[in-house]
Amino acid sequence: METVNIKINGKEYKAQKGATILKAAGENGIYIPTLCYAPIFKPQANCRICLVEIKNCRDLRTACSTKVEEGMEIFTDTEKVQKARKTNLKLLYTDHIGKCPACIRFKNCDLLKLVSKYQAAGIDFKGDERKIPIDDSGVVIFDLNKCIKCRRCIMACKTYGSDVLTLKGKGFNAKISTKNGKNLKNSGCIGCKQCAEVCPVGAIYPALTSD
Repeated sequence: METVNIKINGKEYKAQKGATILKAAGENGIYIPTLCYAPIFKPQANCRICLVEIKNCRDLRTACSTKVEEGMEIFTDTEKVQKARKTNLKLLYTDHIGKCPACIRFKNCDLLKLVSKYQAAGIDFKGDERKIPIDDSGVVIFDLNKCIKCRRCIMACKTYGSDVLTLKGKGFNAKISTKNGKNLKNSGCIGCKQCAEVCPVGAIYPALTSD
């Protein structure tokens, strides 16, 4: 196995050539927070919570999708990194304010855990509240008002299900949808429930009963 020499937070490590920063850090016990990342899927780099700083790079990079290189010096918790993570968490959390107590994932939510860790619960950003009708037609419930658009459900549906989910729209109006525009029951869904298994925030969860 070919390796490269890197530094993470000032300490020297060897990492497998072609590995991502996230993998190299994790293999050496270095924590980098993630939301959209799931090891069973190709990195999407959507949530931008795993940002890290690399010496001689002007912009922060996503650890889940950036590969290590010989001599790379990586910093996982600088002031610049913390500020960016906190801002991104605040943007994601803004849509969730007031909805958490009734959420099925309230006590086990990946987003809330990070919001608490980085003290990102303040209301710094205000905008129109999303009002997306809940789809309870299928074997899982889609409450996309809580969605952070991590796209895990799309990847799960494509990999294990019937590939009926996609992201439609742009910016604030972007939302997870069925490809044919119909409700889940009439989308061609095979009922594998893998979308609910990978959702980190409770936007998709199994129905109590199903036909």
